Amino acid sequence: MASPTLQTLPVKMWTTLRQDLTPVIAVASTLLIGLSVLVMVIAAALRRRNPISA
Repeated sequence: MASPTLQTLPVKMWTTLRQDLTPVIAVASTLLIGLSVLVMVIAAALRRRNPISA
């Protein structure tokens, strides 16, 4: 899914980490983890609020 002119985010992060360590990668990683946790918390809250009856 990548080309010489276009890189996916994980490939870009890995390349940047191997070349030089910048705070931008740490911020991007933190935001992705935070967003994932937020989505999981919202999903859990919605599931408790409206339980699916089997």
